[in-house]
Amino acid sequence: MRNKDRSYSFIARIATRLQGGVTLAQSEAAQLPVAHMQRSLDHLVSLQQFLQLRLRVQWTPEQVQRQQERLARQQARLQWQQVMLDKLRNQ
Repeated sequence: MRNKDRSYSFIARIATRLQGGVTLAQSEAAQLPVAHMQRSLDHLVSLQQFLQLRLRVQWTPEQVQRQQERLARQQARLQWQQVMLDKLRNQ
């Protein structure tokens, strides 16, 4: 259960950072990265909702592993996008 709480906490922190980035990034140069971040945020929200179903549904170990791998890929993508947004802000 702790692992789930940490995953949800991490997701919430990333979602908050992305929402702040979307709000701040209004320049034309930032439009494409912001659009990518918005899609990622939407994907992350749906992924979080899907993972919450895990509390109500019994998953096989293979399904759990696939979802954990999926979440890890999404987190890596979001971290990369945050770095790219930070670079745009610093230009």
